[in-house]
Order: sequence, then structure tokens, then C-alpha cells
Amino acid sequence: MKPAEIRGMALREAEEKLSELKTALAKERAVIASGTKPEKPGNVRYIRRDIARFLTIMAQKRKAGEKSIPTAKEKKEAEKEKIPEKKQEAKEKKHEEKKAAEKKHAEKKPEAKKKHAEKPAKKKEPEKNKQAKKTKK
Repeated sequence: MKPAEIRGMALREAEEKLSELKTALAKERAVIASGTKPEKPGNVRYIRRDIARFLTIMAQKRKAGEKSIPTAKEKKEAEKEKIPEKKQEAKEKKHEEKKAAEKKHAEKKPEAKKKHAEKPAKKKEPEKNKQAKKTKK
């Protein structure tokens, strides 16, 4: 198919034709994989080139601003943007609870240091016992 013909199509028509080409390519490859000789051996090359032409021209049209059916990637991005308000509120509430817990934990830290300071230091062993242990070894 010539590029001028593809450019003359609406984006929706081009997408339909592209899906037809992809199924035709799959059929041709199935014929080859089965081991039978295809009617037109070079047909796979032509189909692949047509698919590339369609994709290129469709990308150019999208870039120029022509609208069509959104791609799967575009759909996912749109869904991410449409987070329900309840989920957003739940996330914010969870975030606030986490900050409050961190704040409480930060307030408890100085108390913990005081507790350690109040503990008595370990008693040192008398020097005689240390010498006795060394001689036993």
C-alpha cells in the first residue's frame, strides 16, 4: 500500500487495516511454520513493510494532533490519573497516621537516653581475680 493512500485514511480506518495486516502476517507465518510452501514467498516481506508504513504514518498523525482510539499505554496512564477520591483520602489519612507515629517515637527517644544514664555502671572485678583467671589458662 502506498503512503499517500495511508495518509488519506482516517486514523480509525488505518488502525483497522493495521490489525488486518497483522492477522495476515500471522497466517503467512503459520503457513511457513507448518512446512508447506506459501503461494507468494515474498508476501511476508511486503506485509511487514506495510505494517511499518502504517505505524510510521499513524505516529506522525498522532504527533500532529489527530485523535484516535487510545493505545493500551495511554489507557493505563489515564486510569492512573483517575484515582478515586476515596483512595486518595485513604492514602492521605495513612500518611498522616504514619507521621504522627514517627513524631511520638521521636518524643520517646530522649526518655530512653535518660533511662540508660540512670543505670549503675558495672562493678569492676578486683585485680586479684583477674590474675587468677590468667594463670588458669
